[in-house]
Amino acid sequence: MAKSKRACEKLQIAQIRPATKGSGLMLLSFFSPEIALSAKPGQFIEIGFDGPTLPKPFSIHDVYEYGIVEILYQVVGSGTQKLASLNDGDEIVVFGPLGKGFDLPEEGPVYLVGGGTGNAPMKFLQKKLAKLSPKTFLGARTKTLLPPQEMFDGNTYFATDDGSTGFKGTVVDLMSGQLLPPGHILACGPRPMLRGLWEFSKGFGVSCQFSLESYMACGVGACLGCVIQTTSGYKKVCSDGPVFNASEVADAL
Repeated sequence: MAKSKRACEKLQIAQIRPATKGSGLMLLSFFSPEIALSAKPGQFIEIGFDGPTLPKPFSIHDVYEYGIVEILYQVVGSGTQKLASLNDGDEIVVFGPLGKGFDLPEEGPVYLVGGGTGNAPMKFLQKKLAKLSPKTFLGARTKTLLPPQEMFDGNTYFATDDGSTGFKGTVVDLMSGQLLPPGHILACGPRPMLRGLWEFSKGFGVSCQFSLESYMACGVGACLGCVIQTTSGYKKVCSDGPVFNASEVADAL
């Protein structure tokens, strides 16, 4: 796969707001035709600020032909708190797109599975695979941590651990009754979710690609802070991934 052209730019925030009223998620957009044109589903960007704070990685939530790039994120630490405190028009430093994205299937059935912060790349992925009508399954602890349902098409199903919306239980439980092999699973989420998905799906003869969540400092494989062991040796999540064939990383889940 050809690598996307990277850009490092100081940009103004076009819009920053809660994803919906009462949501625990934030939606941020900026204008970068370079990133919008070259980004692939599953890739990420790094966002930095003036001062000593390290840049933070964010999955690309969606892009638009006219150059707008969106990220969807949860406020969970000092970096995302600082980002959430900014306003429309404030400047950020953006580097990307980075990493290896998903290899897009050419035929279905296709199943997209997201959990927690791993829901973020699913809108872009669903849009790129629209001709295959993928079934999309999104899960979170509670409804305020789910992306707004109107962001996704009608073939999208939701699960919450507490039952506050959609199916009560895990996203793996939700999709388990709807898997029809052969097919393709493209997933992003916490490693326990991916491990459960792998254990469930490996006997069905479906291909699986998993996007791994990991702490990333540099985003380009230089700092070695995100190394994992795979069936083909040590790999860097930020540059060799974050998307891997599930069988390659199953023991690291």
